[in-house]
Amino acid sequence: MLGAIIGDIVGSRFEFNNHRSKDFDFFAEGCFVTDDSIMTLAVAKAIMECADSRFDESLLSRNVVKTMQEIGRKYPNCGFGSMFNNWIFSDDPRPYNSFGNGAAMRVSPCGFIAETEDEAKFLSKIVTEVTHNHPEGLKGAEAVAVAVYMAKTGATKKEIRERIDNDYYPLDFMLDGIRATYRFNETCRETVPQAIVAFLEAETFEDAVRNAVSIGGDSDTLAAVAGSIAEAYYGIHRLVEKAAMKFLDAEQRSIYAAWKKHVKSVYQPQKLKFITKYKGKTTNPGMAYSFEAEFYVFLKMNDEYGLKQYVDILQKNGLEWKEASLRNADVSKLDETAVLALVTAVLRADHFSDGIFETFAREGILEKWLVRLKEIDDGREAEQETADVIALRIDIERDTRRESLEISAKELFIREHHDAFGDITHHYAFKEALHTDVIEQILEEAGKALTADGWLETNEKSPRGNYSYTLAVSYSDETTEQRRGNYDRVHIPEESWGKVISAVRGFLGLFMFGEIVNLSGFMNAIRVGEVKYCGVEFSKGGKIYHYRTTDLQIAVGDSVIVPAGDNNYEREAVVKTVEFCRWDDTPYPLEQTKRILGKTDYTRRSIAKLALPSEVVDNDGDDDDEEGDYNA
Repeated sequence: MLGAIIGDIVGSRFEFNNHRSKDFDFFAEGCFVTDDSIMTLAVAKAIMECADSRFDESLLSRNVVKTMQEIGRKYPNCGFGSMFNNWIFSDDPRPYNSFGNGAAMRVSPCGFIAETEDEAKFLSKIVTEVTHNHPEGLKGAEAVAVAVYMAKTGATKKEIRERIDNDYYPLDFMLDGIRATYRFNETCRETVPQAIVAFLEAETFEDAVRNAVSIGGDSDTLAAVAGSIAEAYYGIHRLVEKAAMKFLDAEQRSIYAAWKKHVKSVYQPQKLKFITKYKGKTTNPGMAYSFEAEFYVFLKMNDEYGLKQYVDILQKNGLEWKEASLRNADVSKLDETAVLALVTAVLRADHFSDGIFETFAREGILEKWLVRLKEIDDGREAEQETADVIALRIDIERDTRRESLEISAKELFIREHHDAFGDITHHYAFKEALHTDVIEQILEEAGKALTADGWLETNEKSPRGNYSYTLAVSYSDETTEQRRGNYDRVHIPEESWGKVISAVRGFLGLFMFGEIVNLSGFMNAIRVGEVKYCGVEFSKGGKIYHYRTTDLQIAVGDSVIVPAGDNNYEREAVVKTVEFCRWDDTPYPLEQTKRILGKTDYTRRSIAKLALPSEVVDNDGDDDDEEGDYNA
């Protein structure tokens, strides 16, 4: 149900101030929890309290009324409609024949907890008819519950669309076709189909919520419904979950925590479900194409597999990036990373030689790989909830020099002591809401590093010239941990600890001194007769391509969108160099140099990142294939 809560929070500030665009801050000042979240939590609590009876109809009906009234009365100003407000405070609450979208906004727990589609429908009816007993209200709620159940259990978007289209609502429109004319409407009939299409057109969970907000109307409810289905389909990143928890009070967080634990007792989400749902379907050309598009989304959601280096992964498993080797790979002996590398390798081969992927799909080779991935998922032990790192301190020492780094949710300290020169301290204190996503990323990376292999603790003194360290960690479950040893890549896992330090450096970059010691603003001017050239790269360490721009704000390090290749596909790149040239003395002919389209915004980023890799023609006249982030 977290997707509904997040959608509600994000959409809350736009309900009466519509924003017909996907370009906005996701969690921002002005966001808040509304009745959509309050009632979703109430339904979840009622279901949990009746779980032992396996959802006795009479018991659940009475219990959902009780919990909705008990919880709802604590939040009288959360946005209830007038009829529902009367129901919440009534001593004799009865259904009032409503067909409003309140039925759909609160129903997602039914889809998540149900073990069959019929049970999802059954639960939806019970929790809805206590207020919304009109056929249209019941239909709207059931459509959402069924969509959530289908997404949870591995249905494809095509299958979800067909079910809703055939059994509930015609989905014969696109968001772009209704965005300009769609208006606020609180009925299920004019909310549920639009929210479902917002999910169907999305590329990620966040994109589904942004889609829903972008059409205007009853933004919080549209986003809550779209978010609930998108959660079941894509999952939600832990950092997004933690950010959402800041908007909930203690009681709301307690209900959510209990629900999260309860759901895992009956349903354990599978890590690879997003792609294994295509098992048994990829010999169909249309499904194979859908798999290809979603596999690229999977790569971006799961960069921990390191599939950018798929060739290296293949080689470590005795395989080559050659068709015969890929065809004959014995997947029964491969782990999930190696099997995913096989899929990546075939898609990359198809990029250079169109038809390779289709052949592997048609001949059932891809199916064999998906069967193996499903076996791995089925055999995976349920993940245990781990406590979050909430504070970290590391002290390093060498000869006459000592340094320390201390991080918590509200402060960051860097201290240095040198016997000869004295002490230096940097102290960063900030409001709770400011840059907490960056701090949480640091602590999240620290949590991963602490569970990584490669820690070799020792009490022996470091060799002369090397640092020794002492590490102290505090966790959310009030436990602590200490480690000590030599501060080097032999005794600390290099890659995972490097990510922690990289995240710290990124944070510090937000708080450098102002323009007085920074020439970036000083350079925002152009002389008459000059042209501004930028060198960009599409992947770290890749080739530099030159583009021109008239945007004086574009600087080194900025992410920009540029046209690439003969077809001018929009691609995201990073500016590595900036130079000002005379118009008649440019490094490349002006007529042959393409222009930067602009700095990256959300919409363009989604298009550019999820576009299939395409050929890039650089501005120096050579035809080079730009491999993006994948190393062949």
